[in-house]
Order: sequence, then C-alpha cells, then structure tokens
Amino acid sequence: MTKDIMKNTLIVCAYVLLMVLFFFGGYAMGGARREKTTVAVSATPEPVTVPAAVAGPQKSRYELVLENSELFLYKRDGESSELLYSHPIIENVFPREDMEELRNGVWFDSLDDAQSLLENFVS
Repeated sequence: MTKDIMKNTLIVCAYVLLMVLFFFGGYAMGGARREKTTVAVSATPEPVTVPAAVAGPQKSRYELVLENSELFLYKRDGESSELLYSHPIIENVFPREDMEELRNGVWFDSLDDAQSLLENFVS
C-alpha cells in the first residue's frame, strides 16, 4: 500500500515537472521569435519642399493606426510621415468598437497623448 502511494506520488510529481518544463520552454521559444521592429517610413520618396513664407510652420500630429494586428504610431508633418513605433497586438481581447476606431486611425496633437493610448493596448 505504501509502495503504491509512493509510486503514484512520484508519477504525479514527474508529470507536473514535465508540464512546467513544457510550459516555460514554449514560452521562451515563443518570446524568442518576436522582435520589435521600428523602421522610418516616408510617405513620398522625395519630400516636397515648400518655402516657409508660403507654408508657415507645420505642426506635427501623431496617428495611431491598427493594420494587420499591429499598432503603428506615426509622426505626420504635412506631407512627410515617420514611423515612431510598432507593436503586434491580439485584437480579439479588446472591444470591437475600439479596434474599428484604431483601423480608421486616431489622431493626436501631442506625442504624450498618443503614447498614453498606445500603452493601454500594448501593456
């Protein structure tokens, strides 16, 4: 009887140990494949230069947009565009209305406001 209890305890311990190893091994393997990529992107191949007297100072605006399950934060200055940050997200975790709004693009006047919303979706 005591041998059966010891044997069953050993089997359960081995099973739990293997499950823990598989879980953490899979977690480590999955995390190793993901790399954050940040690339500067220009909307036009050669930016159009407008004299300052005609155009006046251009204020930077920031756009947060969802494309192919990845959030992109762009800095927009008139005709030029610069990708500041990108991060993949799981869409089905968030409300459908929020995802639709992000697909259409959300505009901000300050970088702090844009980063604040971005952090809500990536953290």
